[in-house]
Amino acid sequence: MKNLVWMIALFAAAAIACACPALAADGTVVWKGAYAYDDGRPPVQFTMTVATKGKSVTGKIEEPATFGDGTSEKLFAKITGTAFGFTVSFKKTYDGTGGQTHTVAYKGTVDDKTMFGVWGATGFAGTWYARTEK
Repeated sequence: MKNLVWMIALFAAAAIACACPALAADGTVVWKGAYAYDDGRPPVQFTMTVATKGKSVTGKIEEPATFGDGTSEKLFAKITGTAFGFTVSFKKTYDGTGGQTHTVAYKGTVDDKTMFGVWGATGFAGTWYARTEK
């Protein structure tokens, strides 16, 4: 019984200490992916550069301007959030290009080379995924 308790304790400690697999090491990784709207619009591809330091996630996203005021072919946004274990969450805030400054919340699951989940903003929602070749 003592061995079982120790095994459970070691497993729990390892799970708590586990950093996000693909985002575990401090550094920068480029991800390519897409987000889709729940209303059936075509998916929008993006490139996301993610820097990690501990549980902190920061970075930037570049995507085609599929909405906005028409003054730019691309939209740019900054991201800030957290990653721990197999969970990632971040907020994407557009930088004003194309007249866009709103924020979109992303939540998801991450493994060694993929991330996927759901996103939401006022009046809109959908799913997303990203992949890295790191």
